[in-house]
Amino acid sequence: MKSRRFACASGMLFLLAMASCGWWEDAGPQESAPASGYPRFAYVANSGDGTVSIFRVDAATGQLHHRGYVPAGSTPQSVAVDHPGRFAYVANFGSDSITTFSIDAVTGALSQVGPEVATGVGPRSVTIHPSGRFAYAANSGGNVTAFRILATGILIEIGTETDAGNGPRSITVHPGGRFAYVANEDSNSVTTLEIDQTSGALTRSGADMVTGIAPRAVTLHPSGGFAYVANFGSGNVTTFSVSAATGALTFVGTDPVGTEPHSVTLDASGRFAYVANFNSGDVTTFSVNATTGALTKVGTEVAAGSSPRSVTLDPSGRFAYAANFSTHEVTTLAIDAATGALSALGRVRVRSEPFGFAMTPAAAAPVTVSSRFAYVANAGGGVSQYTIGTNGSLAPMTPSIPALLPIDVLLQVRFLHVEATAIAVGESVERRHLKACLRGEWARRRQHLAIHDRDRGCAGSHDPRHRVGKRASQLIRRRFFG
Repeated sequence: MKSRRFACASGMLFLLAMASCGWWEDAGPQESAPASGYPRFAYVANSGDGTVSIFRVDAATGQLHHRGYVPAGSTPQSVAVDHPGRFAYVANFGSDSITTFSIDAVTGALSQVGPEVATGVGPRSVTIHPSGRFAYAANSGGNVTAFRILATGILIEIGTETDAGNGPRSITVHPGGRFAYVANEDSNSVTTLEIDQTSGALTRSGADMVTGIAPRAVTLHPSGGFAYVANFGSGNVTTFSVSAATGALTFVGTDPVGTEPHSVTLDASGRFAYVANFNSGDVTTFSVNATTGALTKVGTEVAAGSSPRSVTLDPSGRFAYAANFSTHEVTTLAIDAATGALSALGRVRVRSEPFGFAMTPAAAAPVTVSSRFAYVANAGGGVSQYTIGTNGSLAPMTPSIPALLPIDVLLQVRFLHVEATAIAVGESVERRHLKACLRGEWARRRQHLAIHDRDRGCAGSHDPRHRVGKRASQLIRRRFFG
């Protein structure tokens, strides 16, 4: 049986150790990362508050560790990372724009590059050409904007928008780079676009292909031979074969999935496909026939969380991540290498209404993740603090910190985990301690905390059994923010 990574020392003592900024379960020993490389950083577009959350990835466990967040435009719904992993691009549905960020290769931090670049009306998806020279945005207004990518990451629009169907929701580029495909939610179709290999300009190719009802996403098999469409309204996935010469789609079959499928993705080997089902809160797994592209369901749906908008696989192919829109969190799932089956590992809190999820490409070396300090909230008063040894052992630090919160709040805000320097006891220790938490990685077990939007990106996990009430939230604001 899986064991949760916290210990109950005695009475009313509770400890959060090792797990950073999230509620985590121990999945047991993990294999070493494959030769394909290690995942390093991940990014989540939070449509509710116009931000992008930053995570570093533990390559051994798949766990996500908070590294803060940055502001983007209004209602970001998609994030894409270029193939060298140097830049990230965010499609802002509410501000009709794309925000460009440079990626720090060591820390994964994001820094905005230039001003936001205008797109068509309501961009819902952004994708990068395999060459890394072009970017494309699917605009809900009915067209696609093409961009040339400069060496600095800055986007330069190519000509004018190219018409697609009604209500484009997503766009993907063929692995060969010659064609792009747009899922049109309002016209129940997929548009095929031919890409000029020199300029990156788009041209419509043939008639739109009919799909199921309200297609939300289209993705290509790594071989380029098949395309898969998640039909939100009809609750199924449509499979097409792809002509290598013309890019034209030919219907292969339709497979039922969960309720309101929102996205579909394949692993790098092309052996398995995964569908995020928004309304049923789960992920459907399929094996893929390498010859025909046909799908065969693997087991039953696996719970992912509430309202998953997307499912994304890490570069090593060992983990999948589901961005859960309604509960503001990302669920990590382990992938069985033999069968493709999923098993939930844990979840981390993000900011408001996560939509898109992207990771940097595989790297030769993993990010080093180590937890240095642990804190115990004592219901009888006070907070004990410890250093964490390389073997996981705890060594007390002195002195202990006086009670930070009244008992009624302390019983609900039970867990605190900080990767920062030790805090000396002195004047205004409560304010100083909280600010140090904000600068580091702060995980707290709670349903809602009023200071969440001021936490500099150190969001915590939640648990419905421990709700922080209005009075407690007001008291926290008075004590720590004046």
